[in-house]
Amino acid sequence: MSTNKEKILSYLKEETLQCINHHNFTFEKCNALILSMELYIDRTNVSRILNDLHKEGKLIKKAGRPTTFISREIIRNSFPFVSIPDTLNKNETISDFIRYDVPAKEQTIVQSFSMVGSQQNGSLYEAVTRILPVFYLPKYFFKIFFMQGEAGTGKKFFLEEMLNRAKTLGLAARESSVYYIEFSDIYVNLRQSIEMMEKDHNIFILAIEFVQKNVDFEILSGFVHSLEIQYKNKKDAPMIAFIGASELQSDLLHSISPVILNFPSAKDRPQTELISILLSMIQKESNRLDKTMLVSSQFIQLVLHKCSNLHQLENEILYTISRILYTSSTAGKNNELMLDASVLLDNERDDFIKSIPELKAEIPDKIQIRPNGEIDFNKLFLNSHEPLAETKNIVSDYFTKQLLICSRVTGVVSENSYSGDRLISGITKAFNKSVFCQDPFLKEKVEHMILSVFRKDKSLDIVKETSSMDIQTPQMKSLFNNLLQLAQTNHCKLSKTQEKMIQSILTYAHFIMSDIHIPVIITSKYHLLASNYANIFNLFFDRRIIHTFPAVLSGKRNETRTNLENLYEFAVSINRGQGVLILSDADMKQTITNYFFPKTKVLSYNVQFHSFILVKEILRLSVKKNASIISIIPNLLISQNDEIKILKDNQLKSYTLRSADKHLLFASKLTPGINTFTTNELFFRALRAIAKKLDIKLNNSLILEFLFHANCILFQKKHDFDFSKNVMDHMDIDYAVLEVIQQKIQELSSPDFHVSAFTMKDYQILYEAVFHSALQG
Repeated sequence: MSTNKEKILSYLKEETLQCINHHNFTFEKCNALILSMELYIDRTNVSRILNDLHKEGKLIKKAGRPTTFISREIIRNSFPFVSIPDTLNKNETISDFIRYDVPAKEQTIVQSFSMVGSQQNGSLYEAVTRILPVFYLPKYFFKIFFMQGEAGTGKKFFLEEMLNRAKTLGLAARESSVYYIEFSDIYVNLRQSIEMMEKDHNIFILAIEFVQKNVDFEILSGFVHSLEIQYKNKKDAPMIAFIGASELQSDLLHSISPVILNFPSAKDRPQTELISILLSMIQKESNRLDKTMLVSSQFIQLVLHKCSNLHQLENEILYTISRILYTSSTAGKNNELMLDASVLLDNERDDFIKSIPELKAEIPDKIQIRPNGEIDFNKLFLNSHEPLAETKNIVSDYFTKQLLICSRVTGVVSENSYSGDRLISGITKAFNKSVFCQDPFLKEKVEHMILSVFRKDKSLDIVKETSSMDIQTPQMKSLFNNLLQLAQTNHCKLSKTQEKMIQSILTYAHFIMSDIHIPVIITSKYHLLASNYANIFNLFFDRRIIHTFPAVLSGKRNETRTNLENLYEFAVSINRGQGVLILSDADMKQTITNYFFPKTKVLSYNVQFHSFILVKEILRLSVKKNASIISIIPNLLISQNDEIKILKDNQLKSYTLRSADKHLLFASKLTPGINTFTTNELFFRALRAIAKKLDIKLNNSLILEFLFHANCILFQKKHDFDFSKNVMDHMDIDYAVLEVIQQKIQELSSPDFHVSAFTMKDYQILYEAVFHSALQG
């Protein structure tokens, strides 16, 4: 037998659905009085149950006389692209948040936004997944996004597809359009331009094109502000798309909108995508002309070689088909059109065909395209082994793995010979007088690698395959000559290959420690988190800016003091003359500050270790030319306050705000090759279950920390990294909590990653992430 609560919820679902189907958004029967009479339940009990259901997030409450309650589930299913608050005031209605009163035909726009390159790992996948949250933004939200790419990369086609999808899903009226205008034309007279455009057009997307390469920040930001004012009181403001043929300044764009879409040139797209686009264009003409068309692989080969962008490709296809149509009509052949090499070239075509590259993708010799038919691209490229568009791989370099992310290595084992000991001590002595003393861990690793080259260690054979790096600086030339002299003194004859290997090692190692003004130390009891932060940011900046120093968790005073002395000496060693920044846990901050303050060898500033948001801001400030501790402290204090406000909030529980959050978008750049748009949602689902099970408040701090480190784990697995190597976890672990985290992660299922590959160390990283955020909260 149903409870009163179940009866009330069921009634409201049914009534909400009925109102939507009849386009009646008053929901006049969804109030306590009607419910009590219809269900024969005491009105006081009905009111209590309604308020409970509202608190549980199952109902939307609209203030007024009477107060109405609407089923959130039915609204979400009928209009999945709108964001409606939990409570509406008496002057607001559901229809205020819905553009068109037509329930969506599909449950998700992801299913309908299907175009060439939009599939996972496709060249447009990131652009599609970045634009999708815009459809979920509230109706009153002023929607702006940027599109960047060379001419002929498909930006306008992308906008037309957006419009078509919006119409299909009931988000745009049938007569809606994309309106294109140059920035210089609309900027001169904004108000009159908008009035003129809207007089004859129902604009869903206003596309503003930049013809000039450089755009002044003040002009653009002022224009956007004016544009927002113009549309402030309009019921149906269009989406604003700024289109740039070249790459604009990223800082400028991010200050206006977090949604920036990059379109790759034709040469950077996989050949399978270009073939699909070409065949789709032919299919469109086949439909228009009601003609069957036969397309040869040689025709495809020649057209792709001839055309440098999609606009040129479309023109070539249209012109070729028109010419064939004319020829076939005069010859009395009207059944089907043949597109082969003969329609493009003269009698010398065979020699020309041999001179151009063969298709990488394996396709049939002839492809038949019928009017109003569909091309099955999965079957067409079934035997093709051409890789899809790959994210730029910043981690393929051997030196990156060996030197950029190195932590302390095992000390070099002394050989049982006098010459061996002398060689080792000679290398150490040579490096003790070098700039590598400013990075003790790197110095130790480079010494180890140089000794391996002297010994002809086979583990360094891969260095022979890397391109040789010539030494540019006098310091490295001097060190290189000292090492050659050391080899000669120890009767160790070096080949030219060995000399080039040493040059490459010294050059790269010196490069990754150069141009660093303010080194950063993370010292924390959360050793695994500190290692993740240091390595992922060092990889991104291609510099060893951040160092980790293990915090000793001890109640003994002498051990704590020894640890502080070691930390201070380490700070002194890495100092470049402009001071050192220290990130530490809250319970260590004052102790470290008090110990460092009276010391005079190094100027330092201690900041509480919160999240990657502050780390990003610290590095942004510290890499500036002429940066010093004194000069960056004012901006750093502002950044700290901003970070704390963000972390304490909880708006990232919303999918719309989470998917468009500028900090998470930046974090995705730190883990190239990982589809963070998908993984963020999967890990958020796991985190929500973990927080509920552990009764932890789900705020921005926990969300950002958990998603960041979860994606770091995937990044390491994809690129064969191990940030936690040689990192000892000294935390006392609550294994009941660890088991909850492990269980919720293992419940996830996605082709983006396999949870079976997660190790116990990975779960410990997520354990630290949860505890670090929970303690801050």
